[in-house]
Amino acid sequence: MPFEVQIIRACEFVRLGAHGEFDFESTRDVLKNLADACHKRGIERAMLDVRGATSNLTPKDLAGLVSAFARAAASKRLWLAIVHTGDQNYRAKLFVFFSAMRGRKVREFEKFEDGLDWLSITEDSAAKSGTPGHEVPIRSKTKITVEDESSND
Repeated sequence: MPFEVQIIRACEFVRLGAHGEFDFESTRDVLKNLADACHKRGIERAMLDVRGATSNLTPKDLAGLVSAFARAAASKRLWLAIVHTGDQNYRAKLFVFFSAMRGRKVREFEKFEDGLDWLSITEDSAAKSGTPGHEVPIRSKTKITVEDESSND
């Protein structure tokens, strides 16, 4: 079955300041615009390719990016694959975790092809086989509060 996937490279959304420092607000705004564009075009599969990108993102920054992306994408049908290098593993897994907390289907991969394979799975076959991407309810009595900086926009 054919499907359309939007591949978003880090250079398309990561923004740096005048002195080469990571610019969180500009990056967040561009990421929101890209997610909004996917939603408007009806694209339900996207890949963030952050291989080769570097940043000093804190967990709070990642939570802010996830929040902005989730709100702009609007559809909970959007699947997002994050392709990264091994040294970005912690941040990629944290992005996936925060996304799961918002009910999003996000996975991280070190190999581009693995991410593309996951994105090509149909929702019906993923649900039947238990393939990653199938929603698994998280039951916990612990509440984690994540401040959302972008709500002040």
